[in-house]
Amino acid sequence: MNTYLKYKPVWLQFIVLGALFFLTSGVLGSAAGYSIAGAYHVSVNELMNPTSPAAVTASKLNLAVSSIFVFGMSGFLFSYMSDHHPFKFLGFKQPAPQIFLSIGVIILLTSLPALSWFAIINKQVHLPSGLQETFKKFDDLNKQMMTKMLVMPSAKDLFLNIIVFGVIPAIMEEIFFRGALQRIFIRLFKSPVIGILVTAFVFSAAHMEFSGFLVRLVLGALLGALYWYSGSLWPGILMHFLNNAMQILVLYFYPQTMVEDTHFNVWLVAVSCLSIVLILIWMKRISHTHYGEVYDNDDFTIEPIDRN
Repeated sequence: MNTYLKYKPVWLQFIVLGALFFLTSGVLGSAAGYSIAGAYHVSVNELMNPTSPAAVTASKLNLAVSSIFVFGMSGFLFSYMSDHHPFKFLGFKQPAPQIFLSIGVIILLTSLPALSWFAIINKQVHLPSGLQETFKKFDDLNKQMMTKMLVMPSAKDLFLNIIVFGVIPAIMEEIFFRGALQRIFIRLFKSPVIGILVTAFVFSAAHMEFSGFLVRLVLGALLGALYWYSGSLWPGILMHFLNNAMQILVLYFYPQTMVEDTHFNVWLVAVSCLSIVLILIWMKRISHTHYGEVYDNDDFTIEPIDRN
């Protein structure tokens, strides 16, 4: 009898992944935060609201380490318990076909006008007063912290921010949300579309920032579709990294863009949305991934498509 987790009921997989997430965040994440605060001689509260250069550096390190422990480690431990090839199980393999690496870049670039429009729409959403005030407090605290950490007076700061906000989240978040959680949700709902959308919702909510919820929801759905149709984490990691890195580079060379822009071109947004739909159709047509093949053996089985 096989003891790997992937052969167990999906509800058990969900519980195990949740337990790993809370274990790594509650134990390892907290321990890392206290250790980093002590090493930089700052208080733990200053990690969330840095008031000095040392506290800013400590906050960045804490974000990086927390991402590795909370998302990366919990996702990897889940894959280690699920399959004898944990990296392959998560999706660390070549996409099939390899053009999906380029598609990830293309869909990101073409979706930028649509994402900007969703950001504007998000800010116009009004919730019940009590809920609105709660979310606003989280948003203000996050904005205050990010504003301090995204100040980049030198190329060294730029490089550090690309690592902390670009490379590490792209890898660790894709491991957890797409490699582990999305696999569970697709199997739970027996539908790739619903599984991708539910994962995108959780992905966006996990960032604890309502002002960017719709943008991350759409981005999460695109990352989920890219992972599902390619059978690989690499296209999504590349797309995720480029999305974060481009924002950092823009802020470095044009810091005035920290001021919010509420203008958009209707036709450009329409073309962007249409392009997203067409690219998704294209991905589905060239994909080698099929639900039955994935979950019969609970692995992404890639088979050549007969073009004759």
